Amino acid sequence: MSGRSKHFFTAFIMSLLLVSCSESTKNDIQDASDELEQSTEEAAEEGGAATKEFAEHAEQEALAVMETMKQAFELAEGEVEENVLQPGDRATAQEHLYVAVTPEAYDQLYQLIEKADSEQVEKLLKENKLIYVSKDEKLEILEREAIRVKVVTESGEEGFAPSTMLDPVK
Repeated sequence: MSGRSKHFFTAFIMSLLLVSCSESTKNDIQDASDELEQSTEEAAEEGGAATKEFAEHAEQEALAVMETMKQAFELAEGEVEENVLQPGDRATAQEHLYVAVTPEAYDQLYQLIEKADSEQVEKLLKENKLIYVSKDEKLEILEREAIRVKVVTESGEEGFAPSTMLDPVK
């Protein structure tokens, strides 16, 4: 990614995140963004072009998923959904998302998304505390809570997802 593209990407992500954050959260996001950019540059310098490309791709993927989930969390905070997702129903993922294996991992993921800490999100993913779910993947609802549901993926893995990111299968 060229320097100009990187700055555009950083500015774009920051503008999206800054719109809905408090002042302290804005500072946290700016710091996290600066750290991500510096980490990507350091990784590229140490490992060459292939490492840089991989690091940039992983960072972009994590940031995109985190931004989508952050928007879903904010929507869920504003209104408790009364939709039709109930235990036994099937749903599809509206966007790519992370499903947390435990309620604690779900809460931790929410906090990391609020801080825009993609490095720690990647760590949770590597520790198998999160499951990556692709857009349009089918899930079965096992339990329903106010803003999240316990689901099972097509591969049989169970975890917790924000209900606002799922569409009922008709």
